[in-house]
Amino acid sequence: MSVTAKIVKRLLRILFQKAISSPLQGPSKDALTMTNTAHSREERLAAKLRENLRRRKAQARAISSADESASSSESGHENESGGLSKPAPES
Repeated sequence: MSVTAKIVKRLLRILFQKAISSPLQGPSKDALTMTNTAHSREERLAAKLRENLRRRKAQARAISSADESASSSESGHENESGGLSKPAPES
């Protein structure tokens, strides 16, 4: 065997042993950071959606209570001052 062949064989054996002895690694740190970033983004969006839903429900309750108070005041034929309106005079 030539000297070059021996060197190549030795280098290949070293590389092969390193490949076998090193444990398999999981996803890289960049991949973990991206998943954490995506996860935190989803959490932020979910919180914003919950906040928006609460605000819209409060607005809907305010509008419905305003409608109910307006309909109750119209049913009594009250004017803005709170008194009853006078019927129109007949001519």
